[in-house]
Amino acid sequence: MDYHTTPEFDPLNNLTSADNVYGFGVILLEIVTNKPVFDDNRPKNERNLVEWVKTAISGDQSKLEQIIDPMSALWVKESAMGVLALSSKCIEEDPNHRPSMSKILKELAPIVEEHSIRVKEFLEKERQEEIQVQMDAVICEILLRNGSEFSTASSAIKSFAILSQRQSNLREFTFSELKAATKNFRLERSGKTLSVRKWQAAFTPEGYLDISKTLSRIHRGGVHPSIRGEVWEFLLGCYDPQSTFEEREQIRQRRRMQYARWKEECGQMFPVVGSGRFITAPVITEDGQPIQDPLVLLETNPDKGQALPPDDNGGAIVGGNGLETVKDKKAIQWMLTLHQIGLDVVRTDRTLVFYEKQENLSKLWDILAVYAWIDTDVGYCQGMSDLCSPMIILLEDEADAFWCFERLMRRLRGNFRCTDSSVGVEAQLSNLAAITQVIDPKLHQHLETLGGGDYLFAFRMLMVLFRREFSFGDSLYLWEMMWALEYDPDLFLLYEEPESASEKAEGSKGKAKSRRQCGKYERENMKNGAKNSEAPLPISIFLVASVLKDKSTKLLQEARGLDDVVKILNDITGNLDARKACTGAMKLHKKYLKKAKKT
Repeated sequence: MDYHTTPEFDPLNNLTSADNVYGFGVILLEIVTNKPVFDDNRPKNERNLVEWVKTAISGDQSKLEQIIDPMSALWVKESAMGVLALSSKCIEEDPNHRPSMSKILKELAPIVEEHSIRVKEFLEKERQEEIQVQMDAVICEILLRNGSEFSTASSAIKSFAILSQRQSNLREFTFSELKAATKNFRLERSGKTLSVRKWQAAFTPEGYLDISKTLSRIHRGGVHPSIRGEVWEFLLGCYDPQSTFEEREQIRQRRRMQYARWKEECGQMFPVVGSGRFITAPVITEDGQPIQDPLVLLETNPDKGQALPPDDNGGAIVGGNGLETVKDKKAIQWMLTLHQIGLDVVRTDRTLVFYEKQENLSKLWDILAVYAWIDTDVGYCQGMSDLCSPMIILLEDEADAFWCFERLMRRLRGNFRCTDSSVGVEAQLSNLAAITQVIDPKLHQHLETLGGGDYLFAFRMLMVLFRREFSFGDSLYLWEMMWALEYDPDLFLLYEEPESASEKAEGSKGKAKSRRQCGKYERENMKNGAKNSEAPLPISIFLVASVLKDKSTKLLQEARGLDDVVKILNDITGNLDARKACTGAMKLHKKYLKKAKKT
C-alpha cells in the first residue's frame, strides 16, 4: 500500500491536482518529522504518520510539537510548526478543502524567509565569538612558543577548547535545502542503511547477533534513526553480540540498578541531582565553604524551602539557606564541577527542539554529574556534554544513556586526563603530527614554519569527535561509521570483565582473532601485524589527517599565520561529508602503514 496516495485515489484514472497536493503534504510531513509515512515498529496509534498528525492537530498542541524531529539542527521551532501546519492542509480528507500548489508556495515562502532572517540574526551574534576563538588559538600558541610555564599553557589550551565549542551548527533553511534534506532522508543511502528490518533479521531467535553483516551495512550507509540507540549499545561494547536476549536484559536491569544507586548517593550529597533541576552558579568554595549567592539560593531552593536535607555520610550539612561546610575532599572536588556542568548543559545543542524541555536539560546534567562522581580520575571536563547529548536523545531510559556514554568515555577519557604538565589529548596531537609528516611532509613543514607544529588547532576535532565540524545528523553518522570500522569483538569482555579478557588474550597468543567479526579498520591493523604491546592509533586521528590533506592546497597557499589556519578550518564547519571523510581516513591509514614499514 502506498501511503502517499489519497484515500479517494482510483488507479484506473489519472492523478488529479488534489492527489498531487496530498502527496506533497505527506512528503512535507516526512521531512519535518524525519519519520517514514508508515512504520510497524511505532506504537499502534502512531504507525500511520498521516493519521498520527491529524489526531495531534485536533488535540493538544504540545503533542504536535513532539512529532517534530528532535534531532534535527535544521529546524527553528516556529518554521517547523509552520511547515507542519501547511502539510496538514494538504492532507485534508476532502479534496475540495486542499489548497492549490500556487497557494502552498505562497504560504511556504514567508515561512522560509522568516526562518532565514532568524538564522542570520543568530549567526551575526555568533560571529564575534568565532573571532574570539581565533584570537585565543593564537594566544595559546604564543604562550607555548615563548616558553611559558606549561601549566599556564595547559590552561590556555582548555580556554581554547571552551571558546571553540561555542560555534553553532545551525544552518540556513532554504528551498534548495528542502531538496537536499529529502535526498538525504529518502534516497541517498537507499538500500544501504541498516534498516529496522535488516537489524531485526540479523538476530537469531535466541538473540545472537550477526555482527559482521551489521558492521558492513553500517559502513555502507549508517543506521536508521529509529534503531540508532540500540545499535550504538553494541558498537560501544555495552553488550556482547554472542549473548541472548535474556542475558542482555539481565545486564540491562543490573546496570539500571547500579546507576540508580550512584544517582541516589549523589542526591544525598546534593539533592538537586535527580530533582528535575540543575545549577549554573558555584555552590561551594575550594575549601568547602558554601557560597551564599542569591542565584545559588534560587537554583537550589526555588520554593524557598529546605531543598537540601542533612547528610550524615558526605560531610555536608545543609541549612535552610543552603550548604554549610563540606569536609570530604572528594565531595568538595565534585561539587566544584556541578555549576560548570550546568553552564555547559545550557549551551549544548541549544538549537534542537529536544532541549527546549527542562526535563531533558536536567537529565543531561544528572548523567554528567553522576559520571563526574564515579570517575575520580577524570571527573568532568568541557566537551563531555557534547559527547553525552546524543545518548539521551537516542535512548529514552536515562540509565541506558548513562552506560552508553560511560562506554564512549572508556575510549576517550585519556583525552580529558590532565596533569600539571600535560593535557591528555596532546598524545593524539603528537601522533597527528607524525602521521602528517609521513603522508604530507610539505604541509607539515609549512605548519611548523607557522609555529603550529604541535597541531593545537586540531584540538577541538579530537576532543569532541567532530561535533562542531559536522552538522548534528552527520556527526552521528560519522560516529557510528567510526565505531563500526574500529569494532573489536572482545570489546564487551574487555570493559565488563577485564581480568577474563586478559586471560583470553594470554590463552590466544599466536592465534589469530576472528577477522570476520572485526571492523574494517581493525582488520587492517591485524593484517599489518600490529604488536599487542602497542595500542593501535584511533581512526579519529586519521580523520583529522584526512581533513588536513583535503585542505592542504588552501593551507599552503593562504595560511600566513596560525590565525589563518584556524580560520580555514573553521570555514569547513557544517560542510564536511562524513562518508567521504571516513573513506579518506581509511586510505591515509593504509598509506601511513605502508610508509611506516619502509622507514
